[in-house]
Amino acid sequence: MAPILRFAGAALFAAFLAIAARAQSAAMAPEKSWALAASAILTERNGDRHDLLGGQPRTSENIAEAADLLKRSWSVTDRSDLLDSLSNLRDGGHRASFNRLGKLAALGPVDTPQDSEERRQVEIATKYYPKFGSKSILAWDYMRYISLCRWGYLAGYFSEEEA
Repeated sequence: MAPILRFAGAALFAAFLAIAARAQSAAMAPEKSWALAASAILTERNGDRHDLLGGQPRTSENIAEAADLLKRSWSVTDRSDLLDSLSNLRDGGHRASFNRLGKLAALGPVDTPQDSEERRQVEIATKYYPKFGSKSILAWDYMRYISLCRWGYLAGYFSEEEA
């Protein structure tokens, strides 16, 4: 198993155990527990906490950092931008490109792009699309969707209930 998959699996399992224990002791809603566990890989990657909706306490510094992360990584500067990004993820996300590249690769060899990120996308689609089809990275987009909601909450664009 690739090292990143072992790390992701271990992180997800550890997060699940922590969230399950917290949910039992704090009577956390099942939906919230599920969302925290489903976004555990990105939460772990970012060094955030698994037991808080925003990943960090809502201090002024953490709120500013969440707003900066959303701006840098997602071009989100307000609630409207966040809703647009969520809509784009829901309607296509990375899986749209993955599906397009996977279908192209099924027809024959795909030209190797010069850009390293594009080249990696082609490699992933070529390798995994034949095995898993159009649903193979659906979980990745869902995890990103949930993480956006969590960061949006921390930044103050969503209420806890909305997130």
